[in-house]
Amino acid sequence: METTQIRKGTVRANGAELYYEMRGEGPPLLMIAGGLADAGQFTGLGEQLAGQCSVIAYDRRGNSRSPAPAGWTATTVEEQADDAAALLEALGISAASVYGHSIGAPIALDLSMRRPEIVHAAILEDPAMMSVLADPGGVMSVVGPVIEDGMKAGGPAAAADAFYRFAVGDALNALEPATYERMKSDGGVLFGTEFEAISGWRPDEEALRRTRVPVLILCGEESPPFFREAAEWLSGRLGTDVEPAPGGHGAPFDHAPEVAARVARFVRGVTS
Repeated sequence: METTQIRKGTVRANGAELYYEMRGEGPPLLMIAGGLADAGQFTGLGEQLAGQCSVIAYDRRGNSRSPAPAGWTATTVEEQADDAAALLEALGISAASVYGHSIGAPIALDLSMRRPEIVHAAILEDPAMMSVLADPGGVMSVVGPVIEDGMKAGGPAAAADAFYRFAVGDALNALEPATYERMKSDGGVLFGTEFEAISGWRPDEEALRRTRVPVLILCGEESPPFFREAAEWLSGRLGTDVEPAPGGHGAPFDHAPEVAARVARFVRGVTS
């Protein structure tokens, strides 16, 4: 439930119209959602952080209240990161900490690597990075049929529902029903435009090792093992540990207080 005052609006950023929400006061924290990229995913987490940060969440391009630009049929991690940078600029924010969940994590990481001057710190939770796994085909042999069966049953919205229930399970119950209904409408963008392009991105390893932006990597204790594998791959190249988070892949939804405590502690340590 929302208890803090929320400022809502849209801005023109990197050739897209982006819907955003801001709540709270303090050091700015930009939250980048994963699949079905709706700012409403972060209502609970944003509420928990609003007493310590100025939290900005947004619908990524083509999702929910951010319409797809004319002719937009493909994306890249770099385009998504440039959207995030342009959003901050449009809001008059010179630098912020950045939190990315799932396929939002590679976007946050790329932003940190290419635009370190505007990123105070990066928090990556359950990074969805298929390209760094030892056996990405094995993962897709499990995930693929879930999506395909959903598509056959009811198209992109049904596939989105099946995929999300597979990924986050009962954590969906922590989302407002209206938010989740809106999120499911983004299934076509997730499977048609985003998933392969973003989760298949592989960062340059030498550039990773040179990264000077402080990075916190979180991984749910009950998350599927491929998230842990990607998190550990990153940690080995960034020279940082993977910090366990309670719950599974939906921890930002159903374990918001615990995730918020970890995020706030890290941001305080960097910005104070």
